[in-house]
Amino acid sequence: MTRAGVSLDDVEIQLDGSGLGAPPGPSVVYCHMTGVDDYYAACRARGATIAMELADRPWGMRDFRVLDPSGNRIGFGALR
Repeated sequence: MTRAGVSLDDVEIQLDGSGLGAPPGPSVVYCHMTGVDDYYAACRARGATIAMELADRPWGMRDFRVLDPSGNRIGFGALR
């Protein structure tokens, strides 16, 4: 996987080149936050399509991912 990131203040953008040469597809957005457990519960209660369940990840985040109606993946995570 080829990845690069840029950040300024509290905003960070990660660019992932692992799909180079592939046709364009859905976007991926990742949001760092606090209160991820409560937000996960709220998303489930509202019927969000959960693409990846809430869990502690080896890279130090506790996160989950949802899909929007267009198939875009949106991740929400907090540092552990």
